[in-house]
Amino acid sequence: MEPIDKAKYRSNDTRITTHKGVLDTRFTTHKGVLDTRFTTHKGVLDTRFTTHKGVLDTRFTTHKGVLDTRFTTHKGVLDTRFTTHKGVLDTRFTTHKGVLDTRFTTHKGVLDTRFTTHKGVLDTRFTTHKEVLDTRFTTHKGVLDTRFTTHKEVQDTRFTTHKGVLDTRFTTHKGVLDTRITTHKGVLDTRFTTHKGVLDTRFTTHKGVLDTRFTTHKGVLDTRFTTHKGVLDTRFTTHKEVLDTRFTTHKGVLDTRFTTHKGVLDTRFTTHKGVLDTRFTTHKGVLDTRFTTHK
Repeated sequence: MEPIDKAKYRSNDTRITTHKGVLDTRFTTHKGVLDTRFTTHKGVLDTRFTTHKGVLDTRFTTHKGVLDTRFTTHKGVLDTRFTTHKGVLDTRFTTHKGVLDTRFTTHKGVLDTRFTTHKGVLDTRFTTHKEVLDTRFTTHKGVLDTRFTTHKEVQDTRFTTHKGVLDTRFTTHKGVLDTRITTHKGVLDTRFTTHKGVLDTRFTTHKGVLDTRFTTHKGVLDTRFTTHKGVLDTRFTTHKEVLDTRFTTHKGVLDTRFTTHKGVLDTRFTTHKGVLDTRFTTHKGVLDTRFTTHK
């Protein structure tokens, strides 16, 4: 009986060791599987979270870049329009000023030319009349000298008479010429003053109109720039709020999913561990009972 009992004991020890090894192997296997699943799910969730975050960051950066580009483009267009309008107004002002200056110079030159021409004509007439009178005087003087030699007294009387007539005519012609010169000079001065006043008035009027247009265009451009900037700022703020809301929402969803999956995995792990612990305890109790009984 004694050798048989020892063999039974050895057999029971072998069975206990075998069952314990099997249970340890199963426990280790299940634990490894659960750890692998947990690690895999955690890696998948981390990857999804990182991917979604990268997508949202990319969208946010893209939208921000688009808005920045639009703002810069609109600002550049408004600056270009302002510069173009200012250049056009400056060019028109310079052109009108040049035209007015040219007209003023032309009218002044024409008036100066007319005055010089009239003065030359009058000077020529005066010289011609003087030469004619001088010629006549010389001729008459020769005749009178000849006659004076013969008839000195008669010639003296006639000479005196003719000289008086010639002096009167000369004085009359000179007075007429002086009157004409004075009259023409007054007319030319009046015309010059009138034309200058008209040109000054036109220049002042055109300058006022150009100044008014420039001020009006500048105000309109400033208003448009401010309006466009406000619209772009509003759009940028709205898009940023929408993107922030979407990012927060997606992050909350991902956090919720991660927490849910982690809770499920933790529950499964705890459940499987409890089942394995229960089985191990049960088998250990059975084996201990058998061992005690056989012992």
